[in-house]
Amino acid sequence: MDVVSIVVLAIIVVAIGYLIMLYNGLVQVKHNVSKAWANIDVLLKQRHDELPKLIETCKQYMKFEQELRGVDFQLPPLPPDRRHADFARRVRGARLRRADGTRGAAAGRHPAHPLQEAAVRVVPLSG
Repeated sequence: MDVVSIVVLAIIVVAIGYLIMLYNGLVQVKHNVSKAWANIDVLLKQRHDELPKLIETCKQYMKFEQELRGVDFQLPPLPPDRRHADFARRVRGARLRRADGTRGAAAGRHPAHPLQEAAVRVVPLSG
């Protein structure tokens, strides 16, 4: 065999090897696509199976919310004159506490708890 025929034979072998590798790659892509669609089908079936449970949970939560609507958790509002007087009393007390540096300590009384004092400061803002 001469050199030219050996080179041609080598090129043919390389081309056949490349075609085989290309075919195997395409087959692998085809199987990966099939697996991906199968995974999507599984997820859709799982979602379909979970949907009735979700709907049942939502129905129970709606029932709970409707039961809570009937219950009044807030205190009844004060009459307008009482509301303003209460607010003015709290503001006046807060100013006095700040002026003399105490936390509401009167003669013979212990100072108010810091959280109670904070609640007194917050209540007028929310009212």
